[in-house]
Amino acid sequence: MGILKGVNASGHLGWVTKNCIICRKSLHVGKDILYTCIKCGSDKVIICSGDYRSLNGKCPYCHSDLTPLL
Repeated sequence: MGILKGVNASGHLGWVTKNCIICRKSLHVGKDILYTCIKCGSDKVIICSGDYRSLNGKCPYCHSDLTPLL
């Protein structure tokens, strides 16, 4: 008893997998470079490095600067 299995396990990738809001690419926190907008909310706006370059580092919603998610 007390052993976490499946999607509840701490090593499961569902805990660290995010999707880019533009291209829907699956990204892993810690492995891939992610960018977020602090003004809009760090959980709502996740952008991959390819779309970051095409947006010139600006949020598509509020046009503020994107910051790397660590």
